[in-house]
Amino acid sequence: MMDNSNDKTNPTPPIARFESVALQANMIRFSIRVDIPEGYVILVLISHGTTDDLQVEAGYTFYHGPEYDDTAPALSEKPGRSLSSMGSQSGSESYMWFDESIANSLHWLVEDWGHGEPDFDSIKIETKKSPVKGAKLKQLILAVCLEAFGREVPGNEDLVDRVKQTQKKHKDLRSQCFEWLQNGSAGIANWNQLRVDEREAVGNLGKCQLSNRDLRNVRFGNQDLRGSDFREANLQGARFGGADCRDVDFSGANLSETWLSGAKLLHANFSNALCRDATIRATDCRNAIFAGTDLSNVDLSFTDLRGVDLSSAKLDGVQLFRVMYDEQTRFPRKFVAEPELEMQYKGSLQRGPEYKTDAPLDELLTLIPPPVKPAHTAGDWAKIEAELGVVFPDDFKHLIASYGSGRFFNDLNIFNPLTSRGRESITTSLEMLEDLREACEYLWPIHPEEAGILPWGDDSNGNYFCWLAGGEPNDWPTGQLGHDADEPESDNVNIVTFLLNYARNQYPEMQGGLTFEKSDLTFSTT
Repeated sequence: MMDNSNDKTNPTPPIARFESVALQANMIRFSIRVDIPEGYVILVLISHGTTDDLQVEAGYTFYHGPEYDDTAPALSEKPGRSLSSMGSQSGSESYMWFDESIANSLHWLVEDWGHGEPDFDSIKIETKKSPVKGAKLKQLILAVCLEAFGREVPGNEDLVDRVKQTQKKHKDLRSQCFEWLQNGSAGIANWNQLRVDEREAVGNLGKCQLSNRDLRNVRFGNQDLRGSDFREANLQGARFGGADCRDVDFSGANLSETWLSGAKLLHANFSNALCRDATIRATDCRNAIFAGTDLSNVDLSFTDLRGVDLSSAKLDGVQLFRVMYDEQTRFPRKFVAEPELEMQYKGSLQRGPEYKTDAPLDELLTLIPPPVKPAHTAGDWAKIEAELGVVFPDDFKHLIASYGSGRFFNDLNIFNPLTSRGRESITTSLEMLEDLREACEYLWPIHPEEAGILPWGDDSNGNYFCWLAGGEPNDWPTGQLGHDADEPESDNVNIVTFLLNYARNQYPEMQGGLTFEKSDLTFSTT
C-alpha cells in the first residue's frame, strides 16, 4: 500500500487522512496537553481499527492548579456523548467516552478545552501494528492536532522541522532532569515542578545513576523506572503511584512513608530496605525480594505476593487484607493469617513446562486451602529418590510444594519425603508390611515388587494410604490398605484426584461409612 499520509499534494485534510490510517491499525493512542487558567488538561484519543470498523475512546485528565475553583460547574453531558468517570485523585480527575468517529471525538475535546493553549510539543504517541509509523506518524498527528484546534497546518518540510525541534527539546529536558535528580533537594524541587506529562516524556530513568542519592519527596508517579538503581538512596516520602518499577533495585534504601500504591514491582529488590509506614497497596509484587526488609505498619492490602519470600521481613503492624499468595509465598515462622484478612490463594496448577499431569490441583487447593506458610517444601528430590530407591509421581511432588508437611481432615497424615520423619515413615511402613507377610497375614506385593504397595500416608485408625507402584510413576493407581483388609482398595487416579474424591465422600468403604462436612475439609501443618 502506498503511504500518502503526509503527501503535500494530497488535498485531504489531516483528520480525514488520520481516520484512514487508524482504520488499518490495531491501535493508535495519542495525547496532548492543554494549559488553562485552572491548571492543565491531558487530552487523550485512542483508536482501534478493524477491516471495516473504527472504535474510538476519547477523554481527558484535568490536573487542578492554584486557580482551580471546586465550586465551578463540571462539564455537562452532551447529545451523542456519555461521560464516564475514570476515577479521581487529590488534584486531578479523569473522564472517558466511546465514539465511532475520530473527527467527532476531537470536536468534543476541543469544544470542552479549546479555550486553553495546546502545547503541540507535548504530543505523545503509542501504536500497535500501524501502517504509518515513526516520524511520518508524528508529523501526521501534529497536523491533526493543529487542524483540530483551528491552527494553520504547515507544509511537509515545516512539519518535519517542527517534529525534529520537539525531539531535541525532549532530549535536552531528559539531560536536564538527570542532572536535577542527582543534585539533592534543589534538583528534586525542580523535577517536582514539572507537569506530569513532562516528567513522563523524560522516558525511562534506568540509565540515571540514583543510588546513594537524596531523593526525599521525589515525584515518580506513572514514571518508567524499569531497571533503575536506587540502592541506599533516601526516598523517604517519595511518590511512586502507578510507576513501572519492574526489576528496580531498592536494596538498603530508605522508603519510609513512601507511596507505591498501584506500582508494578515485579522482581523488584527491597532487600534490607526500610519501608516503615509506606503504602504498597494494590501493587503487583510478584517475585519481589523482601529479605530483611522492615515492613512495619506497611499497607500491603490487595497486593499480589505470589512468589514473594517474606520469611525474614519484619511485619509488625503490616496490613495484609485480601493479598494474593501462592505455594511459593513465604511468611515468617510465627506469622498467623487471621481469617478476617481474607487472604486469597492464587496458586497455579502448572509448576513448569515439565508438569503435565492431569491432577486437578486447582480444585483441591480451592476446596481445601493450603497453609499460608507450608512446612518443608524445599529439598533435593533427585537425591531423596536415590536414597529411597523410588521415583515419586509428579503430582505428589507438587502436592508437597503446595501443602508441605501436615494432615488432611485432621487425620490423614502425609509422609513428606523431604523430611527425615517422612522418609522414616515410608521405610518403617514397608518393613511392617514385610513383617506381616512373613507372618502369613498378608500376600499382596510390596514395593519394590511390580505393582507393590508403596505407602504415602496413614491415619489414626491404622489405615495406610498408598500407591500400587508399577510402571510409570505418573500412572500409579492410588488407594488405601485398611488396617484389617487382605488387599488394598484402589482407584486408577493420581494422589491429587484421590484426595479430591476422598474429600467429596466418593469412597464410602475407605471412609468407614463416615462422611465429611465442610468443616472437616482442612489441612493442618505438623
